[in-house]
Amino acid sequence: MEEIDFRAWDKKEKRMLYGFNCIHFGNNKVSGIFDITNEDKVFEYHKEIELMQSTGVLDKKGKEIFEGDILIIKTWLNFIKTKAIVTFERGSFLADGASVSNWLDTEIIGNKFENPEMAKEFEDG
Repeated sequence: MEEIDFRAWDKKEKRMLYGFNCIHFGNNKVSGIFDITNEDKVFEYHKEIELMQSTGVLDKKGKEIFEGDILIIKTWLNFIKTKAIVTFERGSFLADGASVSNWLDTEIIGNKFENPEMAKEFEDG
């Protein structure tokens, strides 16, 4: 079975969290994240967390691509490099309207949380 990776944006602390392996849900939202494998590294965060799943794909520099990442991407659909934000819609990870299987060349240039100025161009409006 393939391992599923997650990261979380702590809205209060304004930082990305990695390295947790237990996610607690309550009232239809994430109520805590924990590392249960190392007693010295137990942490818990409440309320102000946005959880993001890995796409399972690495960019051209070997960096794991997550939901919310901003990419320079070329796809089978357009063959032109463009900027796109990774979303999860209708059961699939998408960037520039293309699902993961159509991504040819990708490079992470930021994410919507740590680089909100880059994400503005993708807002509906």
